[in-house]
Amino acid sequence: MSQPKLLDIGDIAYMLYPSVSLEFLCTLGRLRGRLQYLLGRHDRATVRDNLQQVFGDQASPRQIEGMTRRYFEYQQLNRLPIMLAPVLSDADLAKLVHIEGIQHLDQALAQGKGVILLGSHVHSVFMFLAVVALRKQGYDIRVAMPTAHDAWARTRLRTLVDRRTGRKTLRELLGAFYAQFNIRPILQCFKEGAIVAQTGDGWHSAAFVEAPFLGHAAPFTTGMLRIAQMTGALVVPMFPDGEPPDRVRFILEEPISVPSEGHGRQAIEAAVAHYASRLEHYVLRNPPAWQHWEIPNTLEAMRSLPQRTLNERYQVA
Repeated sequence: MSQPKLLDIGDIAYMLYPSVSLEFLCTLGRLRGRLQYLLGRHDRATVRDNLQQVFGDQASPRQIEGMTRRYFEYQQLNRLPIMLAPVLSDADLAKLVHIEGIQHLDQALAQGKGVILLGSHVHSVFMFLAVVALRKQGYDIRVAMPTAHDAWARTRLRTLVDRRTGRKTLRELLGAFYAQFNIRPILQCFKEGAIVAQTGDGWHSAAFVEAPFLGHAAPFTTGMLRIAQMTGALVVPMFPDGEPPDRVRFILEEPISVPSEGHGRQAIEAAVAHYASRLEHYVLRNPPAWQHWEIPNTLEAMRSLPQRTLNERYQVA
């Protein structure tokens, strides 16, 4: 196992907050995103080509370029608050997280069979900030992770500072646990009355179902929906809408049930199609917000998922 880094650029923001305002740090984050857009020729071309493929018939080259630039700005503005989550004040958290439809989460919890909070890669990791906020409100939400490795491992400098202050790690704040293709930890969460959070447009899955998406037939993971079908758990889709850092609304939509008796695969296909249509709705509302534009020829790569070996699907970058 590799040793954690001594420090990284994120430590600067982490140490400066709250001596420096969140607004100022977000301004620096936006500027860093623009710098990545200007200097990252290969990454810029990948994002631009994907956006051109989907929106080229309805958007001018200038508009496509504007979407590309905003993509890189969004990525930084999404990651900054997540990195700051262990030190973020309740007041600043409230500025960033606006949740609508929380009654749908309560409705799903009331049926007592388990709840899956199904997010997406719209605004990427910003979803996790909503999880932090909901946990602070008393909702026992736990994020199912595809790897045992801590994707947000602290640098040695941050570890030293946090140990002195007693701060929790981001993984602890999220109630994160390792699941990958093992459903036992998820079932245990349901048994304990916890909500399990996952994404519905991830690429690490044992099985997929095709659904219309952005003008193509695209495969979507069935993992969490099959668990819902097996257990009777309700699925609450959650999508962010708007622009980061402080104009994003997290919308909890009506719960989805995935019946088992007499339905089988048809129920899974219907649930996947519903999720894909809602994801498409939010991607079309704000195209630069979808993280998957960073993958070369992303729609073609997505279509190739069912042909990959199971071992390849286990690999998480």
